[in-house]
Amino acid sequence: MLSILWGLSAGVGWGVSPILARVGLQHIRPSIGTFLSVVASLIVATTAALIFEFRAFISLSLQAILCFALAGILSQAAGRYFNFEGIKRLGASRSAPLVGASPLFATILAVVFLNETVTVPILVGVLSIVTGVYFLTSGKPIVSGAKKWEYVFPLAA
Repeated sequence: MLSILWGLSAGVGWGVSPILARVGLQHIRPSIGTFLSVVASLIVATTAALIFEFRAFISLSLQAILCFALAGILSQAAGRYFNFEGIKRLGASRSAPLVGASPLFATILAVVFLNETVTVPILVGVLSIVTGVYFLTSGKPIVSGAKKWEYVFPLAA
């Protein structure tokens, strides 16, 4: 039961985040929003790691530190910046689903670099994402003045 509650909480958090970002981005640039968001995440994550996983935290290998540092740069910093840029330019309801296309890129990279196998369910999921991206990018923009090339921001996130 607790795992279901954690899962629902994560879903609500991921759903509320673009709305909060859209409201906040009316007053600041995406780069400042990214900075504030990453700092807040760092404080929460560090506190949680020190409280719940102190021994594991202090015994991390250099390889683990480097891998997760690079992942943080790509997802938390660069990914969040592109996400916020997409929200500001396209709107939350158009940008958020495109950010959700990340499994498409993860699948391609996993097949190319990790020699993972594409199964029928994975293929169906990837085709569903591609179809969704097509429909989202083919309609009228929600934010007036948004241009087609601006869809690259949430896709890059």
